[in-house]
Amino acid sequence: MKRLNLFVLAFLPLLGFAQQNQKSVDSNYIDSLYDKGIAKRKAADYKGAIADYTKVIYIAPEYTSAYINRGAMRDLLKDYNGALEDYDKAIELKPDEAEIYNNRGNTKEHMHNYSEALHDFNKAIALNPDLAEAYYGKAIVESDLSDYDHAIKNYSKAIELNPVYSAAYTNRADAKTNINDFKDAIEDCTKAIALDPQSAESYYNRGTAKVNENDNKGALDDYNKAISINNNVAEFYNNRGIVKANLKDYSGAIIDYSKAITLNPKYADAYCNRGVSKFFKNNKSGACADWIIANEGGNKGAVGYLQKYCK
Repeated sequence: MKRLNLFVLAFLPLLGFAQQNQKSVDSNYIDSLYDKGIAKRKAADYKGAIADYTKVIYIAPEYTSAYINRGAMRDLLKDYNGALEDYDKAIELKPDEAEIYNNRGNTKEHMHNYSEALHDFNKAIALNPDLAEAYYGKAIVESDLSDYDHAIKNYSKAIELNPVYSAAYTNRADAKTNINDFKDAIEDCTKAIALDPQSAESYYNRGTAKVNENDNKGALDDYNKAISINNNVAEFYNNRGIVKANLKDYSGAIIDYSKAITLNPKYADAYCNRGVSKFFKNNKSGACADWIIANEGGNKGAVGYLQKYCK
């Protein structure tokens, strides 16, 4: 599980405000609109924040931070093209602002435009070599590309610059798990949890590393904690189901796989895993039905089960 960082700016000064507007407008009024947008963002009213930033931009077209913040809200709402338009405009106004390139890199990563995302993160680093978030964002893209060695290097740089960067520890652990460095992954997650005890991703990643170390009971504890913090992530239930199956609690595993499927009806891996647990519960017809769905959804293991058990 990976998280990206978006900069939302509290304030940047107006640029050329008087020259841009024929009417005389009190700058305090503009700032109050902008502050309303900040407050709505903090309250997770992203659409309301966008409306306020749009009003600011209409009155003061060179208010750079309004573009930056509106872009960040659009990104959160998955309006990635809208976010790019805002960041492009902000860069036009302030071409030497590293944080804007960082934000645009995040949005491009969300769009799976990895080469351009890396370009933006590299530009942010060139402008501000001490910007931990840019190294972190670059590492996210490298992880997406399965370039885990470079990802670990950049997560480590982010941590060097910001030793309390919980998400960097969490995602470095994910990269380490992918190169089978499970003990170090567990250590990173434990550090992340110490910094942010409410990070569900940290417990999830630590649980995954523990499974690979054959510590199923420890993994179960971590997955339980992750779900207690955030009970709306399909992967959490799927992985807890795997651990329960490892512990031969097939009924409990089926319940978890079913919850994962409820949260993500196209979750082919969960269908395949549920089929295996149903098979061990002597429900061959139910297992075959799940494996058919899993195979149609692209799970590569399901076809073997179908050929062996469902002829």
